[in-house]
Amino acid sequence: MNKRETPISNSDLETKSSNRFNTVIAASIRSRELSNGHLPMVNTKSVTNNVKALEEIAEGKVDVDEYIEKLKKHKK
Repeated sequence: MNKRETPISNSDLETKSSNRFNTVIAASIRSRELSNGHLPMVNTKSVTNNVKALEEIAEGKVDVDEYIEKLKKHKK
């Protein structure tokens, strides 16, 4: 981990979704959005989009269930 990045623990994320797999999927989707030019929803020193996405989830700015629903609708 880069020293400039804020560590994210499981306890930071566990209350945001009952399913860790869904959290990983939502973070992946959000990370891709950030890579495609979306602006971060939190102030962060993190340099990687993956960590930024996890920070957004931990702070409640990204709703895991909402991202999973978007994914389900996109697959139809």
